[in-house]
Amino acid sequence: MRVTAVVAAAALLGGCLTNTSRIPPAELARLAATPPEQRAERVRVIQEFEGNSPPAQPTVTGETQVVFVPRTVIVVDGGHHPHRGGRGGRLGGKGGGSGDDGKGAVVLLVALAVGAGIALAATEGQRYDGWVRLHPMHPVHLWGPWGYGVVPLAQLDPQTAYAASRAVVRDREGPWQPLGRAPLDREGWSYSVLGGAGEIDGWDGRGLGPQFHVQLGYYPAHEVGVQLVWTPAWRDDSQGDTILDLRLGVEVDLLPLSAGKLHGGGYGNLSLGWRHDRDGTDSAAFTGAGAKLQLELTTRLAITGRFGVTRAYGELARDATFGLSIY
Repeated sequence: MRVTAVVAAAALLGGCLTNTSRIPPAELARLAATPPEQRAERVRVIQEFEGNSPPAQPTVTGETQVVFVPRTVIVVDGGHHPHRGGRGGRLGGKGGGSGDDGKGAVVLLVALAVGAGIALAATEGQRYDGWVRLHPMHPVHLWGPWGYGVVPLAQLDPQTAYAASRAVVRDREGPWQPLGRAPLDREGWSYSVLGGAGEIDGWDGRGLGPQFHVQLGYYPAHEVGVQLVWTPAWRDDSQGDTILDLRLGVEVDLLPLSAGKLHGGGYGNLSLGWRHDRDGTDSAAFTGAGAKLQLELTTRLAITGRFGVTRAYGELARDATFGLSIY
């Protein structure tokens, strides 16, 4: 029953990709300023998620005549504003509990977080964010003060590009040659699920147990991010009872190092924690720091390793986790 719930939640959080791709505003302005005979050679696009698509246009082929004379957008619908797709998902929950019952609830929440990460990673792993070569007459769907309209790429003028609030192209409406994905870009919202092992203190001393970091945050710049972090961990004591260790805090990431697809840096965090064992429940404030390493997979997906030390209940505890980060 729990497995079914996790699968259903993951399916809902994942999005469906479409055959339309957004041209960012800065790229649209650059294209309009590029000579018409050159602008189709390299166009930055970002594949969109499910939503209302613009009306289909006649397909451009290699036989289509190229006309470089600029012209204003051809208005198709003065009030047509399709829904704009978005990315990402939400996972809410409050970890807590005691003993084996508390452990079961925490394990279920971790499974939901992992399922959400898998669904988002599967979508973002396929999503194309990079450059393509188009036909000069490839239709560009535009929204602006005029409503909705279309103009061939070679005939886009700077005034129209400046006034447009949104621009998309569809891969089925002309020759479409991918030239390569853009490098990893963390800027914007992020979601990570990391799992591994950590040191957990209890009445019987110290031992290793499963530990996870579920992170939801925002990167105002590629190298700097701020994240909310939920850290559940647990182990069995010498009598077979569960020691449950839960933390909730804020983390600041600095990742300035880069060598090809490898990236690195560090983090620091502050958090509140609750530990429950056979003697009752303790609470305390925590500080932690450590190193982060990333292996770039796509523009929006990376494998992350996190190795840190936390001062917890008057002792230093180490942990090592790895998993997926989605941007």
